[in-house]
Amino acid sequence: MVKKEIIKVTQNTLSGPIEKEYTILIGENAKDNTELVKESDPDDIWFHLEKESSPHIILKTDNNYISQELLKQTASKLYKYKNQHYLDNVIYTQVKNVRITKTPGLVVPSNITVINYNKLKKYL
Repeated sequence: MVKKEIIKVTQNTLSGPIEKEYTILIGENAKDNTELVKESDPDDIWFHLEKESSPHIILKTDNNYISQELLKQTASKLYKYKNQHYLDNVIYTQVKNVRITKTPGLVVPSNITVINYNKLKKYL
């Protein structure tokens, strides 16, 4: 079953701070992970632990600006849903850069960006 979570981010604008909500989707198993990628928009952002098996997380962008702060908040959720504490980095890329394979849950991402674990500690 795919889990859904809302992340709230305060953004400063010319008219003052506004709170914006973003949706993340979390796959709980290989089948969910494959479906998440298939059903996501090409510009949504896919997250995974760099060298460990982990859930896939999709940040729904809805064509909005995505700040580094939001990327880090979303990336830190992988540690929560992994249910174990790893010191592994997180990788992310747009869904259009994630190729699904014939093996459920296994994907081949390209054009990835790495977020170092040490930069995520404050969100854990």
